[in-house]
Amino acid sequence: MAPPRGDFNEQDRPARGTEVFVGGLPRSATEATLREVFSSCGEIVDLRIMKDHNGNSKGYGFVRYAKREYANIAKRQKNGIENGVQKNSRN
Repeated sequence: MAPPRGDFNEQDRPARGTEVFVGGLPRSATEATLREVFSSCGEIVDLRIMKDHNGNSKGYGFVRYAKREYANIAKRQKNGIENGVQKNSRN
């Protein structure tokens, strides 16, 4: 195993299972929009939208929750939504 580097503290590492991948974001989505949609699932400790070298959204991001339970709720409740609205598979 490699020796620890720099000031990294094991406590700084997020707990396993607390981060949720969010794909298919419109290029216009902001972190505020992401927070608005996903905050109903539980306490968010971090979120980010991935951007290219020009600062443009790549169309995906991550939401990290305080507890694994909240991430699991988000995965169940938010899977398949578009623009904050659940898609109906019977259309």
